Amino acid sequence: MLVDHLLARGATDVRALTNHPDKAQLPDSVTVAEGYLRRLDSLPAVTPAMGEYARWYLEGMAGLVDAPQQANRLVEQLTGRPATTFAQWASAHADEFSGSGSAR
Repeated sequence: MLVDHLLARGATDVRALTNHPDKAQLPDSVTVAEGYLRRLDSLPAVTPAMGEYARWYLEGMAGLVDAPQQANRLVEQLTGRPATTFAQWASAHADEFSGSGSAR
């Protein structure tokens, strides 16, 4: 689980979105946000940060649940190196989110 991996890497400000916080079995140090991407009305916490764009963003993300984007090699063609998954990127950059890494 990504949360466990971030904590193992020393991240200290980890947040998780779940529609069943009582069943998620997350450590006490993890900030839990309750919500479900398929029910946009369950995610009011993003509105203050994203304003009028929150619904547009969430609708787009929810649409990816049923129709995920197909992988392609465009990143590799443009950069000369293969793309990474989000989990790979998060693992490689965990220190930047823990407060112990240096900002870029």
